[in-house]
Amino acid sequence: MHHWRILQTGRVSGTSIAMMDTMTDQTADLGETMLRVGRNAREASRKLGRMSPADRTRGLKAVAGAIRAASDKILSANEADMTAAREKGLDAAMLDRLALDAARLEGIASSVEAVAELGDPIGRELARWERPNGLDIARVAVPLGVIG
Repeated sequence: MHHWRILQTGRVSGTSIAMMDTMTDQTADLGETMLRVGRNAREASRKLGRMSPADRTRGLKAVAGAIRAASDKILSANEADMTAAREKGLDAAMLDRLALDAARLEGIASSVEAVAELGDPIGRELARWERPNGLDIARVAVPLGVIG
């Protein structure tokens, strides 16, 4: 069983952010852990939706920096996860998808930075039309929220 451990914390425009990993704990209840992680993700999603575009961009860049700063800890935790996955008999394809190395981790950090450089879609008007009865309708991009 795994539970979340905070590696690094910070603040972006008054909002707390945390870099987390999992660590093995035979007494941790996975269901309880997943519910807690889900609730925390939902709350973080709401906070991110209320942040300004500039703050979201700074937050994404901070995440990329935190990934790089904690790379040794992340890779060590991944190796422990890989050992457990091998012991459980996961197939080679799944093991490959789970495996991290310095290059893959840098790719993740670079991808987060690339997302930060994209235009912020939240609040952007995607379409607008008027119904025959005069009702003005607009389709506006909103945060997707938490999936899973």
